[in-house]
Amino acid sequence: MSILVIGMVCYDVVNTCKRFPHEDEEMRCLSQREQQGGNAANSSYVLGLLSARCEFLGTVGKGLRTDFVLKRFDKVGVAHHHCVITDKRVLPNSSITLSLATGSRTTVHFRDFPELTFDDFKEIDLSAYKWIHFEGRESEADLDKMIHRVIQYNVDQAEDKRITISMEFEKCHRGLVPYLALPDVVMVGRLFNQFLGFQDADEAASGLRKSCKDSALIFCAWAEKGATASGPGGEVHHADAFTSGPVIDTLGAGDTFNAGVIYSLSRGRTWKEAVEFACRVAGIKCCSPGYDAVQSLANK
Repeated sequence: MSILVIGMVCYDVVNTCKRFPHEDEEMRCLSQREQQGGNAANSSYVLGLLSARCEFLGTVGKGLRTDFVLKRFDKVGVAHHHCVITDKRVLPNSSITLSLATGSRTTVHFRDFPELTFDDFKEIDLSAYKWIHFEGRESEADLDKMIHRVIQYNVDQAEDKRITISMEFEKCHRGLVPYLALPDVVMVGRLFNQFLGFQDADEAASGLRKSCKDSALIFCAWAEKGATASGPGGEVHHADAFTSGPVIDTLGAGDTFNAGVIYSLSRGRTWKEAVEFACRVAGIKCCSPGYDAVQSLANK
């Protein structure tokens, strides 16, 4: 049985520069690379690097960019056979500038593309999966139906056959707040937590408890300040950020953290072990370009 990750995939062009350019300045970058983008796609790719059995589900187009990102999935063993193919040829895409001076990344994104619908999702045989992860997006009506389909499926299953539901909250969209109450594993990014008024990861992990179900595990990442998790009963555990050298690429660090949480918990580790492992995976990612360095933690 595998992990199903649902959300968006896009095509990224990443330019690494000594510093961020001034307005109207022409600058030569130090390097350029292409890679998959999109929160769910990045988490899927990292799960593949960690040797998890994983499948990505989303909408894709036709053309060279789609071919490129699907070959990226193939390289790390991420399945994508249930993806919905649309007639649009221009896959969502991003132009990203990484500044070595600050470690920051600046993104310009273009998207004119359909979202995955409940009608697409209802064709999926849920019995093939042990874990389903949702990227919190603004297509709330379809998202609601998808999650409740899994919840209803679990009602009729023995405990060891039930699907773990996780969801990422990153986009600062008020309509996503009610969904905090649904997942078994809740992953809330810094921007979303600040949107809710929390000042740090510890405050967020404790404060979110009243919005989540009692049994939920809550994970709040806070970039260079590490992450805090909350277990059933409200106990919290903080993990420091991990670094193996200078920070050179923070693009997708949150997606990598989420993949680390899913991977660790799906292998039977405790929630405290999971937040520590996720910080380690994200830290290794940030100290090298792209994602491939995290493969050193495969099967760990």
